Amino acid sequence: MSPKTPIHILTLREINMQPRVAVSACLVGHQVRHDGRMVDAELLFPELNSSVEIIPFCPEVEIGLGTPRPATRLVNRNGNTRLECTSESNRDLTQEMVKFAQLKSDFFISIQVSGIIFKQSSTSCGIDHVVVHQTDGVGKSQLNGQGMFTKIFTTLYPYIPVIDEGKLKKSSQRKNFLSRVKMMQKWWVMYDRGWTLDRVRTFHGENGMLIHHWNPDGFRKLKVLLDDYTEDEYNAETLAFNYITMAQKEISILPSTIIMEDMISNSISQKRDLIAE
Repeated sequence: MSPKTPIHILTLREINMQPRVAVSACLVGHQVRHDGRMVDAELLFPELNSSVEIIPFCPEVEIGLGTPRPATRLVNRNGNTRLECTSESNRDLTQEMVKFAQLKSDFFISIQVSGIIFKQSSTSCGIDHVVVHQTDGVGKSQLNGQGMFTKIFTTLYPYIPVIDEGKLKKSSQRKNFLSRVKMMQKWWVMYDRGWTLDRVRTFHGENGMLIHHWNPDGFRKLKVLLDDYTEDEYNAETLAFNYITMAQKEISILPSTIIMEDMISNSISQKRDLIAE
């Protein structure tokens, strides 16, 4: 008799294939902004709403700040970036936010989020170009900061795709983000089964066309990573983490042709809006 093929028991994640995506709560209609105003939540386009499970969160509210509340700002004090209230007390929220960000980041990984959509320019959630004020007004404010929560999360878990609502409005950026989210979801499925060298290679084979589409050079780098791997260096799980970290980084680098297409599309849309007015 021929040996029976082992039965693979489907996990809940494989049955419910919707990836989990954490989203700044103000972007999904929650009144959590410092001024209590609602945010236009049109960013969650139909293809996003129907294809992911949304996990809303708000760092400021979750560290105990009410709504409405004084606005917060990033301040450079002696070379260290601090998160402070703009009220007269200039309450320093840095330690509270750092502790929360570490715990919340670990929680997101424990529930296997496959991506995060952050609020643009936010002092806690901005991905880039967040204003950093200088101590006592000395020197000009710099538009080079990163939200404190986002900085901690992306440092701890660089393999999780992130985007803000500004970039999400651009067609190519949105498609790219969804591609990375879906790839991350597949990675989590493999993670639940347990990594072996064969499974890392299988993952590469199943996602190779996607990676090559967004970044052919990145695809070649990943192939070299697998070809050069020896079990003497580290185990298969470490290889899997190295692979997904490199893959997500390489895919997030959009080709210049796609960026140009976005610029042309945005220009056409702006002209149409002007004509309509």
